[in-house]
Parts: sequence; C-alpha cells; structure tokens
Amino acid sequence: LAGLAERVSGGYKLTRKGIVEVYKSVMNYVIELPVNATELLTRLGSRGEHPQEIELKAAPRG
Repeated sequence: LAGLAERVSGGYKLTRKGIVEVYKSVMNYVIELPVNATELLTRLGSRGEHPQEIELKAAPRG
C-alpha cells in the first residue's frame, strides 16, 4: 500500500503519509465545487444571464 497504511490486529491503520493523502483528496473534492460554481456564474454573466437559482450536482466518480 505504498506506505499509506499499516497492518494492525484486526485490520489496517492509516500512516501519517496516508492521512495526508486522504486529506489532500478530500480537499481537492471540497474545493472543486465552488470553483465549478464560479466558472458557471462567470460564463452566464458574460452572456447577460443571471439565474435566480443554481443546482450543483457532483459528477459520478469512476
């Protein structure tokens, strides 16, 4: 597991390196949403469109 987890009795435990990698992955996902919203609003605003409501949905991962 490339140093991301270590085997302990009854399963696995994240190493410090593993925790950092999980944190980076989560932060990338969390930051992606406002960035996408800003891009959408910028595009719409440049066309003179100002929506009353915007619904954002996460794209399927895979």
